[in-house]
Amino acid sequence: MEHHITPFAEEIVALLPPLWEQSGETHLMKQAILALFTRLINSMQVESQRYHAMILPLINRVVESGSEMQGYLLDDALDLWAAVLTQTVAPASATLMLLAPHLFPIFELGSENLRKGLEITESYLLLAPSEMLQDTVRERLLGSFAALLQSVKPSAVGHITRMLEVLVRVAEGLGGDAATEVVGSGLVASGIMGHAVHALNLNWEARQTTGPRRLRPPLDGAVATDYLSVFARLALASPGVFTRSVRRASTSPDESVAHILDEWFYHFGNLGDPAQRKLSCLGMTRLLETGEHWILSRMQDLMTVWTDVVREVQDGMEDPKADNLVKWDVEGLKPAHPEPPETERRRLFTFADPVHRTNTLEWINHHLLQTMERSGGQDAFQREWLVNVDQDIIRSFGELGVL
Repeated sequence: MEHHITPFAEEIVALLPPLWEQSGETHLMKQAILALFTRLINSMQVESQRYHAMILPLINRVVESGSEMQGYLLDDALDLWAAVLTQTVAPASATLMLLAPHLFPIFELGSENLRKGLEITESYLLLAPSEMLQDTVRERLLGSFAALLQSVKPSAVGHITRMLEVLVRVAEGLGGDAATEVVGSGLVASGIMGHAVHALNLNWEARQTTGPRRLRPPLDGAVATDYLSVFARLALASPGVFTRSVRRASTSPDESVAHILDEWFYHFGNLGDPAQRKLSCLGMTRLLETGEHWILSRMQDLMTVWTDVVREVQDGMEDPKADNLVKWDVEGLKPAHPEPPETERRRLFTFADPVHRTNTLEWINHHLLQTMERSGGQDAFQREWLVNVDQDIIRSFGELGVL
């Protein structure tokens, strides 16, 4: 239908609300009306916002808690809701924001609609980050995610941890360390951090066993990757918040931080996605700012990670100091034809990610120099922290030309 439908939209839309009321218990008619509204919105794009006053109450009647229509119309209502958010220009209206709390009962259903509910949540976070970070919404959101992490299949955990990554990034973008601290505290209060720390600690304990009685790590490898990606986001946003959050969620604070780091280094080799590997590299490197023994004593592991990631991001680049994951020309990626507002929001959000804005070699160089200065200079750093690092690893790292 594209944009050719716009001249006829008024006539079409005027017919639909009366048809909705007249359909009574005929759910097939209501399904058709919701589907038609979805097509209209996707065709008209931003011009469809003038029909929100008519559309949003219909969505509300389906998705509100206790609605008898959920059993028949929830799928179609969620599709329409998602389309509305996709085609909405910021700022979001108060009426649109009033729909957001209806997501929480949908999470509790734990049905096949979970993925669509999470997609809608992400749309809200990108459209109205300040509103979604307000105490009443943020706390319920984290509470819902905590319950889901205890109940969903391992294959679904990544959908939830992705939302947690977005939440951390949105908070840092809005309020820096202070807002990140609020989210970190929420991760602890909701039990999410405690659940992840406990699971990773159990994996660490299992890896300490050997022989016929060796224990099998209880945490699925893909789930470990999902949890560690959230930890990487938190460490990259604020090393202090990361450290405090892990300690507050642990029964043995200092041991837990060291065990999490050990699991993180151990698991790094299983990360297949270059962007995830770089994210972990950036987060691990920023932990040097803490000046803590548990990270400074792991220089051999850090240098191994640095060497692997720098070589990976330099692959195929003419400039040996370049980074193939850095994307500077964001505007150049914008298509010539009109696009939904959310498509632009997602593109800007994606390429504002430090993974795509930070040169890995420069990041490592900056933090390593800072660490050396805090240690009393390069000689002192060498004596204190590099004395036990394998010389072959130091040599490979030195070939990168970091210092």
